[in-house]
Amino acid sequence: MLTPLKDWRFWLNYVFSLGLTIWIPLAQLEFRMEQTGEVVNTSTLPMYRIYWELAQHPGTNEYYKYVALHLGGVFLITALVWVLLVRPGAPRAQA
Repeated sequence: MLTPLKDWRFWLNYVFSLGLTIWIPLAQLEFRMEQTGEVVNTSTLPMYRIYWELAQHPGTNEYYKYVALHLGGVFLITALVWVLLVRPGAPRAQA
């Protein structure tokens, strides 16, 4: 079962998938007024902005859950596609 983790093509596909999905917005931020607490503005951030914010301010714990969601979600999807398409242990066709 761990054979995809040993294959360099799996990791290349994973990095490629991360690069493709870095433009997808996963975080929605709400800006509230201090006195009333009502929402003034909402905006979405793509993943590259979240990585950039973490690089500038590493102590911002709010963004770590989005990074974990991005890295873990892409890993699970890449592993699922890899197992379904490559099927480790199956004989490969010779060209």
